[in-house]
Amino acid sequence: MAVEYTEALTVSLILEGVFEKFPKLKVVWIESGLAWLPFMIQRLDNEYLMRSSECPQLKKLPGEYITDMYY
Repeated sequence: MAVEYTEALTVSLILEGVFEKFPKLKVVWIESGLAWLPFMIQRLDNEYLMRSSECPQLKKLPGEYITDMYY
C-alpha cells in the first residue's frame, strides 16, 4: 500500500510545481521500492508532451524532476 501513496505523492509534487518553486527541496522515500519509477517517468513525460498546457508551471519534463530528486 505504501508504494501507491509514494507514486501519488511524487506525481502530485511534480505536477503542482513544488520542485520548480523549491529546487533545493530534498525528499526521502522510505520502504517504497523503486521498480515502478522508470515506468512512471516514461508515462509522465509522454502525457506531459501531449498536454503541457495543463502544467504551465513546469519548465522541464516531469521525468527530469524525478531524476534530479532520486540519486
